[in-house]
Amino acid sequence: MEYFLPFLPDLFLKVLNMSITASYVIIFVMAARLLLKKAPKIFSYFLWSVVLFRLICPFSFTSAFSILKVFFHGSRSMDHIPNQIGMMAQPRMETGPDQVNAMINGSLPAAAVPYSGANPMEMIMFALSLIWVIGMMILVVYGVSSYFLLKRKVSTGMLLKDNVFESEKIAAPFVLGIIRPRIYLPLGLSETEKSFILKHEQTHIRRFDYIIKPFAFLVLCIHWFNPIVWISFVLMSRDMEMSCDEQVIKELGTEIKKDYSASLLSLAVNRGMISGSPLSFGETGVKGRITNVLNYRRPALWVIVAAIILVAAMVIGLSGNPDAITDNEGKKMQLAETWAESLRTRDGKPRYEIMSESMKEKFVAGQIQRAGDDWNYNIGGSSPWVESFTIDVEGNTANITYHLADSGGGKYEQTEIITFGREDNRLVVIDAREQIAEWERVNSFAPTALQAAQDYIKALKESNYLSILSWSHDHPFDPMGQEIWDTVKIRDVKIIQEDVRENKACFWLEMDIEEGGTSAFEKGVSPRWLWLVKGEHGWYVEGLMTGGPSTDDWYLTGNQPAKEISIADLTEKSIITSDRFEFTDYPLIAELPQEDIYLYGMKPTGVVLKYGDDMQLFNWIYTTPRFILPVLNKQDLDHDGRDEIVCVLNVNSGSGVAIDELHVLKQAGTPGYIDYIFSDYLEQIKTMLSPDYDKKENSILLKTNNKSYTYDMPAGYEEYTFKNIAYGNIVYFEAENGLKIKVPIGLAFEEMAEPQFFEDTPIFEGDVVFKNGKFQITNPHITIE
Repeated sequence: MEYFLPFLPDLFLKVLNMSITASYVIIFVMAARLLLKKAPKIFSYFLWSVVLFRLICPFSFTSAFSILKVFFHGSRSMDHIPNQIGMMAQPRMETGPDQVNAMINGSLPAAAVPYSGANPMEMIMFALSLIWVIGMMILVVYGVSSYFLLKRKVSTGMLLKDNVFESEKIAAPFVLGIIRPRIYLPLGLSETEKSFILKHEQTHIRRFDYIIKPFAFLVLCIHWFNPIVWISFVLMSRDMEMSCDEQVIKELGTEIKKDYSASLLSLAVNRGMISGSPLSFGETGVKGRITNVLNYRRPALWVIVAAIILVAAMVIGLSGNPDAITDNEGKKMQLAETWAESLRTRDGKPRYEIMSESMKEKFVAGQIQRAGDDWNYNIGGSSPWVESFTIDVEGNTANITYHLADSGGGKYEQTEIITFGREDNRLVVIDAREQIAEWERVNSFAPTALQAAQDYIKALKESNYLSILSWSHDHPFDPMGQEIWDTVKIRDVKIIQEDVRENKACFWLEMDIEEGGTSAFEKGVSPRWLWLVKGEHGWYVEGLMTGGPSTDDWYLTGNQPAKEISIADLTEKSIITSDRFEFTDYPLIAELPQEDIYLYGMKPTGVVLKYGDDMQLFNWIYTTPRFILPVLNKQDLDHDGRDEIVCVLNVNSGSGVAIDELHVLKQAGTPGYIDYIFSDYLEQIKTMLSPDYDKKENSILLKTNNKSYTYDMPAGYEEYTFKNIAYGNIVYFEAENGLKIKVPIGLAFEEMAEPQFFEDTPIFEGDVVFKNGKFQITNPHITIE
């Protein structure tokens, strides 16, 4: 016994997992019985075989036709409760729907304090396994003793013929025996009743029901803790008896239905306890059996065919476990669960074992940096800690959402994306990236403007989005921000000039960008102006812009043209054309004559804004291969009573490319204008626009906030593999009456290098609101032009 006890919880868990799976199978079988109401009961009786299979077989197979995928997704071994649940830091089980899992997992006891003793869950599981064994033994003893007591009771019965006996000590007929089954009849039966009863009991013997029912009772003893299994045993017994009744009626003729029903009623047995034996003629739901006998008619052929199809579908659909969408999806789910559980327990060793070799090297380097040469696979932090997690596997990635808590009662969420790949013919994790959560954001301050600028520049060079956010207090949070910055490589940032005043500062930067990635940065060396403000706690960043202050004395230093510019040089009176451009020093490229505002170009780049008797230089691009000139407008965008100058520049044009740049020039109380550029529109669109691809209909549902539009792909493109929507190569801004943005949406296919734009390509449109120096897209919607 002492050798058996350590294995008892594992055995109980195996039975418990089988019982949970069987419970869902029983629910489907019970539903199918309703559909088979008018079919012969032999079909309902046969359905219980799949329940029996699920209750006794510790393994199964995966099938694409499994009906259980309604409750369970991915290829599973149906281990709803993991074997290591007793050792988990936070016990967790997967019993089916997410709502049920959340309710059950929320009630499980938390882990024991390290080194304080056994885990409470481990003790609970051991106690439950003992209770299970005791209950099982009680039922088995009851069943066996009932069998032998009854056998002793009828031992004096008189043989009538063959295996038929008669006894004065019984009130109802039944079959008793396993190896050599015998039929026992009570005294006083008429010959008609005897013929009914013998035909009924002989049908039981012919179908081996005398073995099936005791075996089913033995299985019930094993799963005695599951009330759904008790219900299934009762329903199976009823179907067994009803199918025998129907077989008798079928063989002897429908004219005996009334006499047969009378015999059932007169020999009805009221058993107080469910048992595996004997098979009694008047036992199990007599009222329902009588109703079934009286209503029995030979079924139509279509009923038989429909019943065969339904039963076959249920047996096939309930015997196998859900198959994965792809062969590896079940394995990916297992790896993702291992990865997430490691963070919950703060034990990085299971993670290490499923990493690629390159990830292992990074992991070890990080451990040494964190804990020195005596590192011990410890990961995560003590607060906040992981309470639970959810996993969504899609393709070669898994999104893990961790639900965190801290000692102060705070609740948080953290998302991690892991990527799968194959190494040495083994599925491993090849990459893992945490998405920054907004609760991680902090506000940083510096005692001087220079220190704030230097720390911000350091964050830029490191592409550290969280650090950049800590200095840019008013910048909107983007959960995908770090992913965007991971594509950016900034080789160097130099401070060319600084202008620090009492509560505001501007630093002229020269940025050497190696890779702009998916950000608004362009590759190469270009100027930027870093604006800072001084708040109650110190200096922080207001924004990084393409335009600086209007103070000519330092703004032009190192950036002025070959000769000094004065208003007298700006003599052009008509908008430039491509044929005159080469012969004009300062071409007039846009104008608002009624406002006395003119925009002149410098060569090779840069512009001069002339307003009245003043002028200001900006480092703008205004020449493109297609010679699309800027558009000027003036209007009060932020409704502060003062008009802003709006300029739309075409900064890139060519085959498949047409990109506008939106600038708003605003007076800030000092001479000149501050230049605000709308640079994060792609990031904003990403949060507003999402596609749903319907392969069957060859269409895409484009959703923008609460609006949606279905776009049907052109004929012939269903042959290609749709990857995603694509946008950003073509961007238009309009400034005629308010600000608007228009971005055509292309379709990306695996087989094509470039996104495809069609004649009826959908266009993302929205209004652009400018306020407090920030741009925001509103009223997003989809149109077709």
